[in-house]
Amino acid sequence: MPAYFSNLLLLYGSEQQPACYQVTVYRAYNVPCSSHTRPDILGNPPSTCVRLAFCDLMGETGPQHRTNNPVYIERISLVEMFPNVCDTIQLDVCSVNVGSKVLASTRLKLSEISHGGENGFLPTFGPSLLHLYGPWRESDDGPFHRGALLVAMKTIVPYYKQGLRTVHVEPVTAGSLDTEWIIENFIMFCPVFEVSMLDKSLSGTSCGIAITAGEIPFCSPFGQDSDEFERVIRESYMLDSSEQKKLHYTGGRLIRWNSHVSGHLELTCPVLQLAARLPDLRLRVYTDNVLQGILADLENNLCEISIRLTNNEYNNPNDLVESLHRSNDETATKIRKFLEIVQYSSSNEDMQRYTTELDHKLVQLQKEKIEKIYSRLISRKTKVLHSPCCSRPLCLENIVSKKTVKIMLADAKSILQELKELKYKTPDGWPHISVWLLSNGSRVAHAKITPGDVIHSVTPEQSGRRCGKIQTVYLKPIKCTHHHPLECHCIIGKVELLAWMGLFRHRAMFQYCIPDGYRSTESDLGLECELLFLECCVNIYRAKLSGSCDLSGLSPFVRIHFMNNVKDTQVCQNTATPVWSEVLRISCSANVSPQRLETCPPEILVEVYHWDATQKVIPEPLIYSFISLPHITGFYDKIDLIGRVTLTPEYLVAQDLESPPALDWLDLHLGAEDVGKIQMSAQLMQYFTLFFRIDVYFWGLREVSIINKPLVTLELEDITIKSAIITQCKSNCNFPNARISQTFEGNLNNGSQLSIKLYDTTTFGRTLFVGSNVKKPGKYLLTWLPKSERDEKLFLKPVVNNLFMQVNRKTFVKRSLTYPVFEKPKTYKIEEEKNPKVKWEKMRKMFFKKACEEELMLLPIYSKERDNVVKETEDDWWTRYYTSLNVSTFINLSLRGKRTAIYDSELEQQPDFARFRDWCGTIKIYNSTKTGIPDKDEKLRCGYLKASIAIYQWPSPADTLAVSSSGVDLQRGYFNNHPDNEPARYLVRVYAVKCSGLVSKGTSRCYVAVQCNSKKLCDRESSVLRDAEPAFGKMYELDCTLPEDYLLKISVVDCGAMADELIGCTSIDLEDRVYTKYRATVGLASEYNINGPNRWRDSDRPSAILEQLCEKNYLAPPEFPDPSSLVFNGVEYKDLDSGTKYTNPLASKENLCLNILHKWHTIPVCGHRLVPEHVEIRTLYDPDKPGVEQGKIHMWVDMFLLGPRQTIPAPVSIRPRADEHYELRVIVWDVQSLKLAKGANIYVRAWIGPSDEAQDTDIYTSTNGEGRFSWRMIFQFQYKHTERKLVLHDKGPFTEVTELFPPILVIQVLAIDAPTLQDFIGMLTLDLSGMPRGSRLPHSAHAVTNMRKVNMFSAHNARGWWPLRMVDRNSGNHYFAGIIELEISLLPQEKALLMPVGLGRDPPVPLPDPM
Repeated sequence: MPAYFSNLLLLYGSEQQPACYQVTVYRAYNVPCSSHTRPDILGNPPSTCVRLAFCDLMGETGPQHRTNNPVYIERISLVEMFPNVCDTIQLDVCSVNVGSKVLASTRLKLSEISHGGENGFLPTFGPSLLHLYGPWRESDDGPFHRGALLVAMKTIVPYYKQGLRTVHVEPVTAGSLDTEWIIENFIMFCPVFEVSMLDKSLSGTSCGIAITAGEIPFCSPFGQDSDEFERVIRESYMLDSSEQKKLHYTGGRLIRWNSHVSGHLELTCPVLQLAARLPDLRLRVYTDNVLQGILADLENNLCEISIRLTNNEYNNPNDLVESLHRSNDETATKIRKFLEIVQYSSSNEDMQRYTTELDHKLVQLQKEKIEKIYSRLISRKTKVLHSPCCSRPLCLENIVSKKTVKIMLADAKSILQELKELKYKTPDGWPHISVWLLSNGSRVAHAKITPGDVIHSVTPEQSGRRCGKIQTVYLKPIKCTHHHPLECHCIIGKVELLAWMGLFRHRAMFQYCIPDGYRSTESDLGLECELLFLECCVNIYRAKLSGSCDLSGLSPFVRIHFMNNVKDTQVCQNTATPVWSEVLRISCSANVSPQRLETCPPEILVEVYHWDATQKVIPEPLIYSFISLPHITGFYDKIDLIGRVTLTPEYLVAQDLESPPALDWLDLHLGAEDVGKIQMSAQLMQYFTLFFRIDVYFWGLREVSIINKPLVTLELEDITIKSAIITQCKSNCNFPNARISQTFEGNLNNGSQLSIKLYDTTTFGRTLFVGSNVKKPGKYLLTWLPKSERDEKLFLKPVVNNLFMQVNRKTFVKRSLTYPVFEKPKTYKIEEEKNPKVKWEKMRKMFFKKACEEELMLLPIYSKERDNVVKETEDDWWTRYYTSLNVSTFINLSLRGKRTAIYDSELEQQPDFARFRDWCGTIKIYNSTKTGIPDKDEKLRCGYLKASIAIYQWPSPADTLAVSSSGVDLQRGYFNNHPDNEPARYLVRVYAVKCSGLVSKGTSRCYVAVQCNSKKLCDRESSVLRDAEPAFGKMYELDCTLPEDYLLKISVVDCGAMADELIGCTSIDLEDRVYTKYRATVGLASEYNINGPNRWRDSDRPSAILEQLCEKNYLAPPEFPDPSSLVFNGVEYKDLDSGTKYTNPLASKENLCLNILHKWHTIPVCGHRLVPEHVEIRTLYDPDKPGVEQGKIHMWVDMFLLGPRQTIPAPVSIRPRADEHYELRVIVWDVQSLKLAKGANIYVRAWIGPSDEAQDTDIYTSTNGEGRFSWRMIFQFQYKHTERKLVLHDKGPFTEVTELFPPILVIQVLAIDAPTLQDFIGMLTLDLSGMPRGSRLPHSAHAVTNMRKVNMFSAHNARGWWPLRMVDRNSGNHYFAGIIELEISLLPQEKALLMPVGLGRDPPVPLPDPM
């Protein structure tokens, strides 16, 4: 199909009428000599005619012979229907010689020169210029400017003078064409900042950049040459005949290749210049630029509001409404200015003299439409000003809804769309500005710049949107050898430039567009700037690919282009949703200014490719020039472009790349096709070379199979640090003389790498390379503090502890831990203030609110009388453990403050303890390059290096003493106070509590095995039943020597009939526990006790631990004026209640120290958390099934240094308490207040544990909602005290199943005629481990739930009234259903056998019959 059928207009049915399309062809300018020559190549002038084609009709002007600037002055009339399905009129300048070849082409689109609205107009155009373009050697569209055509068009509707589909050509009388325009002298300045992304096909050639704007002759009918213009061009810009340099061309330069992907040109920012005489069409362009500015600002504002609405980035919807109103006000102001400009230009006769009929009609249409839009905006503003929301403060009533915001946003977008339809779509009459890439003097790639985008005006609103702004253009190949022209998406180069176009007399204004930080050279032919070092950090996470391509078998990777550099991610195999999760860092130097980086940072091009390893391609240099580069040889895997996107990095002033910005989803495109999204972000920063110091503490090697003498080297920048040689690797794998420091000059943000290499040394100075690893030095970059600043931050800073109350700046008093709980007024008596008329409610309000400091100091003290609540009979470890797990709803008050920390994962995985890597890091050593695939990399691992590395700026100023956060003087080295790595003996106690979630191995028993190097303990004889949570309650003790026995392995083993089988195991690095600052050897208990099951189990008392921490952190040691006072860091802490709580003064002192230790992390600068008394839940893994969880083990580890003066405390007993058998006796006496029909037959059902063990009373006929039963029920069960659960054993012929139930007694009152057991009249549930007390009187039974709870396993007996509840099945709400009188007795089985009773009313101890 011909090109002029590419666009179609919709038919209007009966509105179609015959029309005459009259196209007047006046003349052509600078027609090329032939279709085989470029426009800039001279030859014999051609003989030409103009051929016009529309709707399969064709007309042709008469020929003009032997001229490049033919004058035709003929009218071609075509009669066809209007409106028409054909939208394009094709105009071709053809040679009249043999073959009638097309020399140049252009088009005129009817939809762009007409308007179909109510105030529209018929197609009309000119007289105006249509610029001709074409390729070098073919007749299709191309980038070369091949002259211009002066034409006019008019449409007559209806037209009946000639028949349809007729063509008529006739000469016309034309006036003076010199009066159509004013000819002006224009000049263009174009600084070129960067030329990169040069394709491999250009290898071996010299390349340059040139700009052109259509080769219209200087001497033309437009006007006479300006002598001043010629003089300035020749004298100021040296364009004489002897000068070979062309100002619009950079000249050829050799390509520099940074990678095998692309190259770049080394330029010193030349300023290209181009001068031309062109028709003065600025009025048309300025009007469009003002409208374009209104559109751009409005679109940006609405886009920002849409993003805030979508991401909920607002406090309330009124914020978005205010933003919309503000955007509307700005738009209205700009529209008013636009209308003023239009009004001024319309009333100026000089400006209107050179406009066309189309200009008049378009301006009139724009004016009418925009005036209506302006009226809408003004009326909306008036409504807002008079709305109630604007006159009242913001409150709940005047907050608009989110739906209202969406409606207002949609209305604003409709205004935006209306404004877009008013933009000029007609040609502006100026030729495109072409940016060319020349290779060996021939044009190989191009890009176009619209003159209207870079035109300058003294009125800022009229300037082009890119005038004087840095922009990036991507060069397309003129002829692609790989793709069809319509399918080619190749980029052969990238140019970063600034374009400015203006009148020659305004050329001085260009100086104001030079970016800040740049300055002109002496010859004004270039710009210069200081050299900066840059680093670009690109965070690439994932992508979602779509589009028309085949998504199956995709292997995508990302390639980023930044300035002169290229980097690729890894390839994700066979996925359309790849996840790279990579950070690509590019370091480079460039002549840019910091101001330019902040306002207009260089653009990043992101490309997503598909890597096809099944196909091989020859490198481009071999295809094009048969000249290969040294780094480009052989054949390469084929890659196919999936999509592209451009990204502007965020410029960071501070040197911090460790906190990247939020990742954004960017749309990928391949041409006009949307091919998916990519989630990424980018940062750009400037860095400086600095002096640094590196401190290294080579600790030791682990799991390295070297039989000789290992040696480790660290390489960073230009320095190499060598460790000492380990001479006896088998007996002691730690390095001697391990601390080393060295100073160097460099920058750690420029992509430099820290290389760690392991060697095995032999005789005669020979070394054997074993393995290596590479790390980013920024990971080890630290900052130091001036000692004066650290002292200032620490001075008189108290420990933040809610247990203490501040009295003054230097004194804190410990609050009382026991607060009165008010049940009845008579339970309390006033000791200090004797006022019997104090009202109870006032007392309650006064004591239950949070008291301020003054109230705590002045309020009267109340003492509590003896409470008859029986507390736990035994306070063992398991009770505290299950209380800490919150297994039961009952919380024993005696255990408050004595809970154990339960970590649901490994202790080293807790965020508070930084994996215990504060003292030393573990670096893996690989014997080959890492692949990025964990399984393969694990096979390459050949050992571990334990080392501490610290890098910091050095030296410090002469008047400053630099210290670390812990107070170490850095003159002595960062690791001066680190422990020595000499061998040390430790007693290790492993407490195995229980397991959970174990996988089945076929047998029913399991045990724990503990191994530390060659030392191994197992307890197969004490294996336990492997139920849901087998409880071990065992402690294993080993004598270990570090570093030989550094790795502790805990295994859970299944007892097999033939051989035991490993279920899973876990490993603990004991060195991390010993040397970490978090003190993980023995956890800090919540309270210091000398005796009892919760006695202190550390070898050091809290006071000694506090003194050690103060010494390690260079703090003054604590002082103890008396046992109840402590002075720490200049602040005094007192415990005024210590005399009443502790009988031993030592306990008072140690508990005061312990309170400080628990809040050690609140100390400024050097504070950190200390490991508390805990149980860690570690995951078990099978080495044969890596990564697959086999269950979990609840455990903890205590470690004690073995030495002549060390005292080792006794271990903690965690042996589980034996299950106890109980008999529960429940007597149902009465029920009252039931909602029943008269004469209803009711009974009571009760059970504990499984419901199939329920028991029923006899039946009672109720006449007034009451029931008297006098019936005893007896339940027997087994109870596990540690877990507060009933134990039920279900024994089968081959298996035994154990189930646990909460100790909940369920009592229901039912009618005999109830359809199901779920249709009960009322129900009561009582948790025997924490049930509310019953009421003595029936009328107060409804308040039972607010009373104190009692543990029946301690109290044993209870009698009273409890409320019955009924559940609404529809709403789920609970309603009062009556009350029941019960008597509950809980006896151990041995006691129950000595005191038997009968069921129901049977003997022994029979119950009386109900009355």
